[in-house]
Amino acid sequence: MEKAILGLDISKKKFDATLILVDNKVRKKPFSNDAEGFYKLLEWLRKYHQGDVHACMEFTGIYDERVAEFLYQEGFIVSRVNAMIIKSFSKSMMTRTKTDKKDSMVIAQFCKMHQPKAWEPDPIHIRTLRDLSRTLEALKEDQLTIRNRLEKYIERESPAKKIWQDNLAEVEQKIKSLEAQLDEHIKNFDDLEAKVKLLQTIPGIGKTTARTLLAEIPDITQFRDARQLVAFAGLNPRQRQSGSSVSGRSRLSKVGSCRLRTALFLPAMVAKQHNPIIKSFAERLIRNGKSKMSAVGASMRKLLHIVFGVLKHETPFVGVQKFALSR
Repeated sequence: MEKAILGLDISKKKFDATLILVDNKVRKKPFSNDAEGFYKLLEWLRKYHQGDVHACMEFTGIYDERVAEFLYQEGFIVSRVNAMIIKSFSKSMMTRTKTDKKDSMVIAQFCKMHQPKAWEPDPIHIRTLRDLSRTLEALKEDQLTIRNRLEKYIERESPAKKIWQDNLAEVEQKIKSLEAQLDEHIKNFDDLEAKVKLLQTIPGIGKTTARTLLAEIPDITQFRDARQLVAFAGLNPRQRQSGSSVSGRSRLSKVGSCRLRTALFLPAMVAKQHNPIIKSFAERLIRNGKSKMSAVGASMRKLLHIVFGVLKHETPFVGVQKFALSR
């Protein structure tokens, strides 16, 4: 039996679905992005098609995770595609209207035409790593917020000061405990421990960044080359364009994993000083007239290329460095 095609355009609270049936008839409907919406989607799909369904959605890393896992568990073929690929496809189809319903149709058309690779959930130990890493990130954001609140009490006393100090102490204790839990979890799995050690051979990347990278980068074999990983992170440059002309400086697309971009910012700043490949690269860009922030963005991109090489080839930085300098 032929497959029906399901395109999903997903946001935080809802998603729009476009179903292309085997006879090319189209059905569209919005759903809430929660468990109730998922089961309503399932009922709606079964109403129109009893066979296989290939579901496709943009990879947000946040809002699409739950519905992707739900559909996978229900036996659907699921593909999660980088948003830049969908955007390029939309341009090639001369699609100019920007609405969610139109986007879900574009995603369905892309899926029908290109039959993207099926996705599978990460192993449970990888998902646990991701959950712990993101919880640690949230606690550190709380820590920063509380410290900022305490600044107003530097020169004066208040009963509120003790409350915030107690909150800070509690959050910092949770951070310390969670970091120990993360280290223990990584130590319990040889693949994670080996990759953390490999990533730390890259000048600019410490243990904290290595843990975050492993948590946020999907299975490296899903990426054909480093450029696909760069696009996944939203670090690929985007030209400002009007009609057929290009004007203005190129900017990072930022259509991708914001967590990866955040995790790479400070390491790229360090790498500009201590990583021989990135240091010479950034200095050359600045000599050629690029701004300091453009050089930082390019350094983040270059650093991710090195991360890809280290993980893909399971080779320490020295090996990747020799390869890069020989090119």
